[in-house]
Amino acid sequence: MIELQNRLDAEFLPAQMCSVKFKEWIASHLWFSSVP
Repeated sequence: MIELQNRLDAEFLPAQMCSVKFKEWIASHLWFSSVP
């Protein structure tokens, strides 16, 4: 059970970080494109 939890964490953390980076990239891209 603990091994399963560790494996989920190992897969979840990188995905979470990628998601955050992607959202930041989208936000900055939209912000820059909205600046006249």
